[in-house]
Amino acid sequence: MQEEVVLNGGMRVDAYVSSITDISRTKIAKMIKEGEILVNGKTVKASYILEENDVISIGEYEPDIM
Repeated sequence: MQEEVVLNGGMRVDAYVSSITDISRTKIAKMIKEGEILVNGKTVKASYILEENDVISIGEYEPDIM
């Protein structure tokens, strides 16, 4: 599981994860619903607004091929 500490808050979790990985936002939304992406060890909605020092845990995934 990959962990990322948020340095600057104010961004939606789905958009943030999309910006640091090569996972589509559609796949990210599915991963969030399935509990494969957590914020501070808890499940959140894709629209959750990140705060400074939140820790995002991202489960194993296959990169999207464009």
